[in-house]
Amino acid sequence: MWTTYGFVATGGAGLAYGGSRTVIWTGGEAGLNAATQTGGRVLERTIAGWTLRALGKEFPKAVWAVPSALFAASARGTATAVCRGPLGWTFQMERFIMTKLKSVGINYR
Repeated sequence: MWTTYGFVATGGAGLAYGGSRTVIWTGGEAGLNAATQTGGRVLERTIAGWTLRALGKEFPKAVWAVPSALFAASARGTATAVCRGPLGWTFQMERFIMTKLKSVGINYR
């Protein structure tokens, strides 16, 4: 659950916080649907994700880069990856941040 403390402690990552339930995904709506069924938290279900989706526009991928990086940086323990399509650059960026910079393990589904 998002709290003011979580926002301050993570330097703003509370807007895109996944924590120990982080799920990254690829593969369009099929990938998103499969990812949400894991019981974890996807970026689209965070404050930043809800806001971008609620605006109802197709934003350039670069707009999603900051929330994606914050989301990946908030990962703890072992994350889940749902792959239903080609591995796009945001997926690869999130995976790099989690595995190389944070030493977070990833379970692939």
